[in-house]
Amino acid sequence: MPYIGRNHIAGDHTSNFKILDDISSYTATFDGSSTNAVSTSNETIRIPLHRFLQGQRVTYSNGGGGNIGGLTNGTAYFITIDTHNTIKLATSLSNANNNTNINLSSVGSGTSHTLTAAFDGVNTEFKATHNGGTSAHIANTTQLQIAINNVVQKPNNDSSYTEGFRVVDGRKIQFKTAPTSSDVFWGNIIANTIETFDISDLKIDNFTGDGSTTQYTLSREVPNNQSIMVTLDGVTQHPSDKDNTRAYALVTDSIIQFTSPPGNGIEIQVRHLGFAGAATGDVSGFYGRTGNVVLGSSDDIIVRSVNSSGVATATSFNSGATLIDGDGNIKKGTSTPNAFTTTSPDQHLFLGKHCMQGCITDTAVMNGSGAGTFDLGKLWLVDDTSIELFITISRTAVIAFTTTYCKAFIMKVRGTGMVNSHILYQAQSGGSAPIISSITSGGWTGGNSGQLAHGTQVNVTSGDNNGTYRLVCHYTAISKNEMY
Repeated sequence: MPYIGRNHIAGDHTSNFKILDDISSYTATFDGSSTNAVSTSNETIRIPLHRFLQGQRVTYSNGGGGNIGGLTNGTAYFITIDTHNTIKLATSLSNANNNTNINLSSVGSGTSHTLTAAFDGVNTEFKATHNGGTSAHIANTTQLQIAINNVVQKPNNDSSYTEGFRVVDGRKIQFKTAPTSSDVFWGNIIANTIETFDISDLKIDNFTGDGSTTQYTLSREVPNNQSIMVTLDGVTQHPSDKDNTRAYALVTDSIIQFTSPPGNGIEIQVRHLGFAGAATGDVSGFYGRTGNVVLGSSDDIIVRSVNSSGVATATSFNSGATLIDGDGNIKKGTSTPNAFTTTSPDQHLFLGKHCMQGCITDTAVMNGSGAGTFDLGKLWLVDDTSIELFITISRTAVIAFTTTYCKAFIMKVRGTGMVNSHILYQAQSGGSAPIISSITSGGWTGGNSGQLAHGTQVNVTSGDNNGTYRLVCHYTAISKNEMY
């Protein structure tokens, strides 16, 4: 439930200030003579809710009984995680990580077989737990205080750390230097992370059995078996727990595994009953007037009006007939303009159905008399359009500064193509700056024979003979009709 009006303070919750379990030595005891604990077909050892980690080095003891087939009393092996309740053993770390595990050929004798993970100068990672095995939830390494030999260790959040420790995956303590058997450990949780205050919507995953598949990937991560309800053709299935193997169990936080594959065509339904943390993108902190609400990229927001005094940024906005594309172009109305063709505006910004702004560049080589033509391309396509142009023409590959400045106005009237061009202002800087003699239609005809030319051309004189010039034109086009 949210805290309304008053923010949650780290430290005022019963999940905080926990003493960590001693990780310097963790021993799990199991009945090595039982087929319920030792599976020779799956090569697994069942230890309910174990605290082992993938790749962790452990020492096996037969507890005074007979060895399990494939194992030797007092020998070190490496953990391969199978499920929350079962593990496999490998002869080396690389074998464990490659899932190359020991063949357990037979059960042993005796009920006190053990596997022990300890400070041994090899292990650097240990599971952070409290109250005899309850997993800690850590978002930031500084939420833990840890000492080795009564020397407080430096907490780190960066994987490139050089000393001390850090927290990995929210529940593993990782030391930079592996502690040894003579090292003394103590630690406590300063602030345990509370995953959520707000219940999420109750999602349902649907699958269909095929008679062979036992594992299915869920749409979201769940903390435990109690957070889901599973049915096969509408019949509720019982989850496995630490004492009994039943219909299903979680292999990881997002994979469910059935003890036997559901039959071909069986309808599998998994209902999510628990809570979702912040990583799922759902609201995870809402404190009335003082807290922060975080929405994910897949969340939809419907509002009547929005007033903002800050900065609003939209990379993709679509509402009704308005669109901001990925390049920042605003396209509004029923028209959705495409990019222009070869002699095209370099940039175009649609401010509405009837208004467009843009920038065009073109390079032209003058003839032997210093005259030439710049092509502005497909500048507009619809009737009853007025265009205001701001043009500069500069000499290229020449150190001397030569530029022509021009403000012009042109129109396209129904059935006439581009007409009524008018140069409002023109000035030159430099001896070889050209003079704009006229702005005419031409260049782009739409590809249809008989269609009037819609393109725009800028004609100049008095430039350098055979000189190369670059034109830049900024324009605003306004039309009675919708722009293309």
